[in-house]
Amino acid sequence: GNLHTAATLFDEMFTSVWNGEPATNRNTKVLVDHVQALIVIYHSSLSVLHMEKLKLVIDRANPWMTHASHHEQQTWKRLNVVAEKLVVDPAALTLPDVLLEWKVATQSVMKSWGRQRAGC
Repeated sequence: GNLHTAATLFDEMFTSVWNGEPATNRNTKVLVDHVQALIVIYHSSLSVLHMEKLKLVIDRANPWMTHASHHEQQTWKRLNVVAEKLVVDPAALTLPDVLLEWKVATQSVMKSWGRQRAGC
């Protein structure tokens, strides 16, 4: 699917729940998917706007992830590490390096796109 569309839908969905909802009611799987989409978008664009959105979502979602499953927490940690690396040295990461969530890494069409460099 179209990552920009997916990220926009995630943005709209979370706009209504960032404040006031108990952390135990939050869907941590959707947060993982949201950040994965934002990482791929930023890797592709290297846009300051996309980088800022990625950082904002990670900062807001970090407290929620304490209620995530063990698998989601492990994926979240990997997403955070890659997001930091991507901000510091985007040229060091190719597309397969930023495809971390299981479905994205193993079942998406992106896995066959090769070792695309950041900004391409």
